[in-house]
Amino acid sequence: MESVKRKGHSKPAVVRRAVAGLVLLLFAAAFGGQMVVDGVSWQNAPACVQFVPALLRVLHGCWPALGVLAVLAALTLVFGRVYCSWICPLGILQDIVVHLRPAAKLGRYMPNHWVVRTVFGVLAFGSLACGSVAVLTWLDPYTVAARAATAFLDPVAEMLLGRPDDLARYTPWLWLLAAASLLLPLVMAFFRGRLYCNTICPVGALLGLLSRRAPLAPKLRLDTCAHCGSCMRACKSNCIDIRNGRIDSTRCVACYDCLSVCRTGSISLLKPQPAKPRSVQKQAAGQGETPGISRRAFLGIGAFGAATLALPARAQEPWEGAQEEAEADNPAAPGSNTAPAAIPPGGRNVELFLSRCTGCGLCIANCPTHVLRPAYMAHGAGGFMKPYMNLTAHACEDSCNICSNICPEGALVPLPLEEKQRTQIALAAFTQANCNVWNNGEPCGKCAQACPTGATQTDTVLVPFILPEKCVGCGRCARVCPHSAIRMEQRTEGRRRLAVVDRSLCIGCGACAQACSRHHAIDSRKLEAPYMKPARCIGCGACVVACPAAPKAMGVTPRFRHLTAAPRRK
Repeated sequence: MESVKRKGHSKPAVVRRAVAGLVLLLFAAAFGGQMVVDGVSWQNAPACVQFVPALLRVLHGCWPALGVLAVLAALTLVFGRVYCSWICPLGILQDIVVHLRPAAKLGRYMPNHWVVRTVFGVLAFGSLACGSVAVLTWLDPYTVAARAATAFLDPVAEMLLGRPDDLARYTPWLWLLAAASLLLPLVMAFFRGRLYCNTICPVGALLGLLSRRAPLAPKLRLDTCAHCGSCMRACKSNCIDIRNGRIDSTRCVACYDCLSVCRTGSISLLKPQPAKPRSVQKQAAGQGETPGISRRAFLGIGAFGAATLALPARAQEPWEGAQEEAEADNPAAPGSNTAPAAIPPGGRNVELFLSRCTGCGLCIANCPTHVLRPAYMAHGAGGFMKPYMNLTAHACEDSCNICSNICPEGALVPLPLEEKQRTQIALAAFTQANCNVWNNGEPCGKCAQACPTGATQTDTVLVPFILPEKCVGCGRCARVCPHSAIRMEQRTEGRRRLAVVDRSLCIGCGACAQACSRHHAIDSRKLEAPYMKPARCIGCGACVVACPAAPKAMGVTPRFRHLTAAPRRK
């Protein structure tokens, strides 16, 4: 039969490339810039249409995300795995790598690794049904691409936009792991096309089940096929079997490159494949045609999927697993409500946050003050690469609630600005012995000036300073001190004893200076010294960052469960 040579790319392939390019551009913009239009933030727009983030939001009670899942499932049931080539950022990056490989890398049909794919799919979604996202943290395609974008794209964008990035947010180990998790699928794509998507990716395993009978998936017609092999060489998934005249729709990622290179028009979306003669069917069976997914595997993944969708929102109680103590509900005292590291506002409690967050890093990349950082061991092994708040190096901006509004997975509950400004993520504490006002008599008050809630204020006190050359060691100042802040110490040079002030106990009442009015050995300086109203504190870290003392006079204790602070001072 005379072949008709096609020029250019097929229309489906052109549309696919246009949509994929737009998705990749929006994905890069979400991690590299502030996408704000008319006061509305669009940083999470590319993430909201991803499969796993939408699934997690549904499990956490965000029912509008169910529409995203329904659309993705409907597209897969009708057209096949369009998500993998049109929407998934990791899949789009793999397509770019595939086109960069040498022309000598000819494609061929590969067996269907459905056993490996089923194992990874059951492992990922089965653990999710049990309330853990540990497997999805490393296998979810969106999270893998997002983590790499946060580690590498965000610093470059910050420098190009003139906003110097805080490179200390990433240690070399975190950079190495982010690069390794991205290079694995890309290297596999260079040598074997979409092998990662069809063996390891749990999303590909689940969508492969839905696309098994897709009516508009690419189909091959044997009666017009010239057996030239062009479609096999163009196929990224190695799922076209010319010898047996079939295309494995469970592995086809709907890139439509095969439609562009087919010279005879034997691959189409609308034309059904004619029934093969019985002799051809026997020959195909004798040559070991790749089996489909067994009924047992199908029912296994279906059971896990049903259990996952039926799973109620986990850890709905505000403090699951912690002891209910009265002191833990007091915003003015740490009590037992403490954690190794602070989590972003909207996380509610550490256990709930770590069970939902996959560590995509979108909140880290868009934090304007860079107070959010990826955790190394701050949250323990279960919180690796997930965000924590480094409140000693940066402060959480009081007028910012970006992180809670852009979280695509529901790990952070959206907080209105008024509610965020009263959410206590940590509790600040004042160490008077380290304060420059009490130690050196220097006017300061920077912590009170930086505090947005009025939790740190200043008051006029009489700070005592002992003049050794005038002290006679009588001990009268120590006897009148109401808080025993002055003690007498033995001296070897000249006098027998010398008064010493304990800065952690002194209240600046001036009683010691009045008692020493005869010898004038105590210099009482009138200064503005800081003090705390802990109930108003939200733990933003502004006082810690502003404190010039070394070591810091201000510190923070992270909350395990977030509390509501008292109304701030007007």
